[in-house]
Order: sequence, then C-alpha cells, then structure tokens
Amino acid sequence: MTFTCPETQHPYSYQELIQPGTESKVRFNRISSGSDFGDAVYLHSSGPDAFYGATIQVKLQQQFRRCLELEAEGRDNIVVPDSDSVPNYRLATPIGITDRYGQCDCVKP
Repeated sequence: MTFTCPETQHPYSYQELIQPGTESKVRFNRISSGSDFGDAVYLHSSGPDAFYGATIQVKLQQQFRRCLELEAEGRDNIVVPDSDSVPNYRLATPIGITDRYGQCDCVKP
C-alpha cells in the first residue's frame, strides 16, 4: 500500500492510494484550503468501498520526516512516508500501523 500524487507541478489537489497485488487506485480529494503539502487533508468519498469516509493527513513522524496518515473509522490507521524523497513510489510502504485500540506497531524502513 502506497500513496502517490500524480500531478506534475505539485498543487496537491488529490492523492491516490495504490493497493498491493491489484495495483488498483483509491482517490482521495483535497478538502482543506490552500495548495501547500504541509497542511493538506484529503477525503475519499467517490464510492461505497472499504475506504469510504477515510482521510489522509500530513504528519511529522520519526525524526521530523513528513508522512501521510490514513485514518478510517473502525479500522487501523496506517502511516506511510512522503514518497517525494524516494526514487520509486513502491519504496514508500507503511512504517506504522495503529489499531482501533491505540496499539502501535512501528516498522523501520
């Protein structure tokens, strides 16, 4: 599972979640004002699937590295590093998962 922002000039108007195995994409549209990456909030609302209503927010994690956190009600929260700094988006795989009870598993990239 990785995220990508396919826009070439980085207006950060949406993110896509790429699911492993199928390579299918789930689109999250920006719902926060502005065009900066640091204060972006994204929402998936385009279909009644497992991610409907989930949000993605930019957070600082592990030594001030920017990450995206996927939050879905009743499901695990998943933290993925910002893929801007890696040569291949497939390297931006989850580095942390928090379950609905607040238990966190952190993964070293």
